[in-house]
Amino acid sequence: MKTRTLFRFASLCLAPGLAVLPARAQIGGQTGGSTAVGVGIDDFNISMTMDVSYQTNVPSMIAAINNKGFNGASFVFAGVGPAVLIPNIPASDFNIFLYQPWVVNDNANQNGFIGPDGTNYNRGITDQDAGGANFSSPTRRV
Repeated sequence: MKTRTLFRFASLCLAPGLAVLPARAQIGGQTGGSTAVGVGIDDFNISMTMDVSYQTNVPSMIAAINNKGFNGASFVFAGVGPAVLIPNIPASDFNIFLYQPWVVNDNANQNGFIGPDGTNYNRGITDQDAGGANFSSPTRRV
């Protein structure tokens, strides 16, 4: 089979009050959270990421999904209920290439990043009251 690298960007938001269970496993790559700070157009900006962890069951997340309703959609999780025979994806299958917060600038010269394919990945933002996190994970097709 062919191996291919894909990059995904995500702006991460954390919902207050979501609990994390102690059932965790090890994920490879850059998993530590960090902080970026800077002054934008007219104020101080901060973006924080938290440590990445692998979860197989987070009851507070399931409760939040159920409370929202999602127009009657049904969510099924590996190893639970009707998906009891489907195994979880092992934590060792995940490897994070980049996990980096940014503020004010995310352009070709600052806070963007060069991927293994040589492409400069950035949002084209310069001197703005903005922030987020760059996230990239090379994936493998099998």
